[in-house]
Amino acid sequence: GTYLGLVWAIDREVDASIESAGEFREMLARLRGDDLPRFEQRFKELLNENTIREVASFQSQLHRERQNIQERIEVINRSLRGIDYNEGRYILLEATAALDVDLRDFQQQLRACTEGALTGSDDEAYSEQKFLNVRSIIERFRGRDGTSELDSRWTRKVTDVRNWFVFSASERFREDDREHEHYTDSGGKSGGQKEKLAYTVLAASLAYQFGLEGSSSRTRTFRF
Repeated sequence: GTYLGLVWAIDREVDASIESAGEFREMLARLRGDDLPRFEQRFKELLNENTIREVASFQSQLHRERQNIQERIEVINRSLRGIDYNEGRYILLEATAALDVDLRDFQQQLRACTEGALTGSDDEAYSEQKFLNVRSIIERFRGRDGTSELDSRWTRKVTDVRNWFVFSASERFREDDREHEHYTDSGGKSGGQKEKLAYTVLAASLAYQFGLEGSSSRTRTFRF
């Protein structure tokens, strides 16, 4: 308020002498009584209608990408079920939520920006906190002084939804879906075993990518 009052005073060419104190007090009273409430209300409107809605849209886009990954894995698993990985057994891909601290904190920060925000609130502390939540994320996206490279790596990490998952593969018996063995990227398998698993998943993924599932009527589609 004092800062805005000084700007206003300078604009009106009010000098800084003691004789101008009365005019300064008058301007400050007008600022507090008329202008600040109007500016605060406009700030709340812009925060809720523009900034937070954009953050909510960004959050929704990330969630859609996460859903797309899960749906694609389901389709690839249908292809994998038709491939004998070993006699009487097939491979099932599994995707579980990553427990990485950076990812978990980022997702929590997004929720803090949007939870309850679109319903509005007249509480000044509430609006200010929402603004600070959004600013914290935007500053890291832009890169803060002295940590721009770290912030850039963090941004790439948390906004790549593939990192939100831990992927593994389960080898199962066809007769009862009982698990025979579980494979992870840190598993101590031989090079040949890892290649076999990778090629099996690749074949099923290509079948998904080129639409080979049940495509006997497509005479011009890609074929192995």
